[in-house]
Amino acid sequence: MKKNKILFLLISSALIFAGCTSVSYRVNVIEDEIPGVTIYRMRNNLLGSDDRFLTTGNAYLNLQKNARNTDVSYYMILEYYTEKWLLIREGESLVLTIDGETVGYRGEGSKNHRDITSQGAYIEKAFYNIEPSDIERIATAKSIAVKIIGDDAFIYRHFAAGNSKNFRLFYCEYVDKTAKFCE
Repeated sequence: MKKNKILFLLISSALIFAGCTSVSYRVNVIEDEIPGVTIYRMRNNLLGSDDRFLTTGNAYLNLQKNARNTDVSYYMILEYYTEKWLLIREGESLVLTIDGETVGYRGEGSKNHRDITSQGAYIEKAFYNIEPSDIERIATAKSIAVKIIGDDAFIYRHFAAGNSKNFRLFYCEYVDKTAKFCE
């Protein structure tokens, strides 16, 4: 177990130190026939980090569309992988600074979405409702800083070029194909 934690730390540190972010675009489609909902969930949108010497974990900010007949809703899903709990709090726990303007998002926190992997990594997920206009704003922003607030601590991340591109791709595929930036 200790070897796995050390391996997790070494890989995380190497990625963070190198400034690498995994921002490959992928969307899973889940069809739940009983309630008749189709879910389109973005994956692997790893946020950039300035923590060059401290490993504070990997944060992913993905999008999700839930479609049931004509009812559609959108969510941002924050996933945080680390070696200790952040305990993403209920309420305003995701704060984005979009081109200099601060926007807070409220959710239920990670209290119902915490797990520990077989390798000993801690995983937290938090869901935030988001309007299509906010997705568009994020997709077309020049700079985005991210603050994730836990019960006793917070972390900072930022959008790298691939993160904004992923939001644009999702917007053009699952929100509004006719937007000017989709052409």
